[in-house]
Amino acid sequence: KESRAFHLDMPSSFMQLFSPGGDSSPLAETIASKLVTVCATLNEFPHIRYTAKSQICTTIAKLFDEKFMQFIGINESFWYYGDPDHNSKGRATLLLLDRTDDCLSPLMHEFTYQAMVNDLLTVEDDRFTYKPDTAESGSKTVNGDGTEEHVVLLNENDNIWVEMRGKHIADVIQTLSTRIKDIVSSSTGSALNTRGDKSKTLTLSQMTDALKELPEYREIMSKLSQHMHISHQCMDIFNK
Repeated sequence: KESRAFHLDMPSSFMQLFSPGGDSSPLAETIASKLVTVCATLNEFPHIRYTAKSQICTTIAKLFDEKFMQFIGINESFWYYGDPDHNSKGRATLLLLDRTDDCLSPLMHEFTYQAMVNDLLTVEDDRFTYKPDTAESGSKTVNGDGTEEHVVLLNENDNIWVEMRGKHIADVIQTLSTRIKDIVSSSTGSALNTRGDKSKTLTLSQMTDALKELPEYREIMSKLSQHMHISHQCMDIFNK
């Protein structure tokens, strides 16, 4: 069962609506009345959108509008989302589609990394700005209140972006997580993690290797962290 879906319990309506030479007016009246009941129950006074070339959609849309206005006229206490006193969300939209319309494609969302970023985040001229959770290297700006914002250029110069942008967002997050774990567990990462622990001493060789690889380590980790932040922000927005 789907809690966000419903039907009007009219299994024979298809034949009545689309039978050649049949009169669909009584059925259109019933459909419009049931839709008014649903919307009124949900405290919705929706905008109506329909396919003008469809006679059935046009008829139902006009009947729905007439019946809803009649309902409001005799129910003065009725309120709806989007009115001046209940603006926690905007007015809903009633979308009427004909059987010839593709109902599935408009509801599908592209889940590749590039599509998610451009659909859900604010990207201007390939630049995305965010507030980091932890200290990261890279391009940054300081606001008047002292908070830092990092600027990420999502273009051909970002090797991780070029590699990941065509992949599914779930695969991107998994790949980024694996690479970060690999670096942290590497000899360089382990060496860097123990630098502040006086109980663990580093050999000269470890210190030399850590110092040699430190700039590269920081750059790679910064890039991976940036894309991990961006990908998780996409999913957070999508799941709301």
